[in-house]
Amino acid sequence: MKFERLKELRSEQGLTQKNIGKILNISRQLYSRYERGTQKYP
Repeated sequence: MKFERLKELRSEQGLTQKNIGKILNISRQLYSRYERGTQKYP
């Protein structure tokens, strides 16, 4: 699934959810929901 790919890409780069949240200017919690597939992309 596309949600699993988000986590794979993040892990390959050695980034945390918090790092990605800062890059995207969103909260870590929101990014976590994207990775789990419980939140739709805007």
